[in-house]
Amino acid sequence: MARLLLVLDDYHLIDARQVHGALEFLVEHLPPGLRLALASRSDPPLRLPRLRAGGQLAELRADDLRF
Repeated sequence: MARLLLVLDDYHLIDARQVHGALEFLVEHLPPGLRLALASRSDPPLRLPRLRAGGQLAELRADDLRF
């Protein structure tokens, strides 16, 4: 199976609800082999607690990136 990583950088600049809705749909229906990396300076308006609880979310925060 092919593996693909989709990276969305500077997501904090997005303020269109339609984009957030489309991304939420994508996250809920990710095809096998597709992973999503979202880089943002703030938490996106997605259902993060649900993703955390389902083991579908790995996070790197500022504290994780400090030397």
